[in-house]
Amino acid sequence: MSFAPNAHLASVTPNITVTLGVMSLATAAIALLSYWRSFSKKQSKEIFPGPPGIPILGNLLQINPNYFPLQLEQWSWEYGPIFKVKMPGVEWIVLSDPDIINQQLKERPNRYSRTTKLISLFKELRTHGLFSSEASDWKQSRQWIAPQFAPGKVARSKSLVIHHALLLRERLDEHAKNHQITYEKWFPKEDHVSSAVGKKHTDRVFYNPKELSPVWSEFSDRALAVIINYAFAHVLATINHHLVTPLSTWRFYSTASDRDANKAVTLVNEVIDNIAESIRKDKENGKRKDEGHINTLLESLLYEKVGEGDDFEDAELARSAEKASRLTLEQIKGNLIQVIIAGYDTTANTMNNILYAFACNPTVQARFHSEVDSILGDLAVSTSTSDLTEFFHQDPTVQFPYTYGVMRESMRLYSVAPLQMVESNEDTILDGHVLPKGTIMVHLYRPASLRSCPTGDPFEFKPERWIECTDEEKKIMAQNAYG
Repeated sequence: MSFAPNAHLASVTPNITVTLGVMSLATAAIALLSYWRSFSKKQSKEIFPGPPGIPILGNLLQINPNYFPLQLEQWSWEYGPIFKVKMPGVEWIVLSDPDIINQQLKERPNRYSRTTKLISLFKELRTHGLFSSEASDWKQSRQWIAPQFAPGKVARSKSLVIHHALLLRERLDEHAKNHQITYEKWFPKEDHVSSAVGKKHTDRVFYNPKELSPVWSEFSDRALAVIINYAFAHVLATINHHLVTPLSTWRFYSTASDRDANKAVTLVNEVIDNIAESIRKDKENGKRKDEGHINTLLESLLYEKVGEGDDFEDAELARSAEKASRLTLEQIKGNLIQVIIAGYDTTANTMNNILYAFACNPTVQARFHSEVDSILGDLAVSTSTSDLTEFFHQDPTVQFPYTYGVMRESMRLYSVAPLQMVESNEDTILDGHVLPKGTIMVHLYRPASLRSCPTGDPFEFKPERWIECTDEEKKIMAQNAYG
């Protein structure tokens, strides 16, 4: 008779005991931390409403990181412009009152600042820069970034943008053809549809969603322009996920998304190092850049770093660029990656939201097409980058007022940055009640924008409101859309 199974069990038992012991200690620590937090913030639990949770975990199990802003918005309509969300060991005060949000933003960075966790996450991913900095660090980064978006430099990128717009149009044409084939397959134009059974069939939607190819990736690829690709989505997605995760498990166990994010950051750092080395060698050899060559942000910034930048038509921007040229290469990397991440996500999402708005509002889509066709004429079907670049010599926001209204209305109704977290640097008063230092405030921009819309019908997609409204109304809508 063999006793191997029992011997094996005996060898495994100590491991199980240790594991259970660690789990028990972790649970006890979380419980104590949660109790201490709840005791120190007892006032807010008594004065602000919020969704009911469970002991220790609070509302954690009710939140899906992929739909985090939508969940908070649902609660904001249910519990009002100020409510609380309980997480393990911490409590968030969620705000969608535009006046309170604007006041807190004006009091940054002295009374409120970006959360400690956000700054830490960006540093861990080696992407610390403008959008994760505060006070003097933020000012220094902004002085360096701002000159790179001077009108003259932006104009040089026009042909690059048009080139990718034409590529996007080709891809969208292919999607439209494929979707039309799918539609005709599931809604055939046959005689039997006139019968009662056929009519009932056509009144219902019968199709396989898997046969409809998504277009979001097309927007993201074009938004990332030449060499920066879809991989950078992993960086922002990873940061968002970590922000709502109470335990820093990624420091001990890396998921596939964590590994993708680190690979993307490592890759772009290598690319920047190679380009910076090339520019340094050119400077040592006395080789100067060709006139009008720089049309990428990276090259422009690195040339400023080595003192070969362009002349600025704005003296203030020139002074800022001179100060900012003292930044280290590591600071350049962090800021550049953040600009790429922010530009990628906001641009791709905005284009996707516009497409959704067109599908829901066919009259808006028709008016949009009418404006573009009437102004572009034959160029509407042109595939020539040079012809289109020559045509867009004016400000396109003036040339295409309704199209510009479509863009702004999309960003008003579907916020580019749906939320932002800030942390109080001192005891503060909110709605007449004292909150302790370190309280996390979540600014929820879409509900705030809808609550304060000055032009009526805030839930309706109406691009014409941006043409018909006053300058003051336009300012309010734009401010609330961006925070």
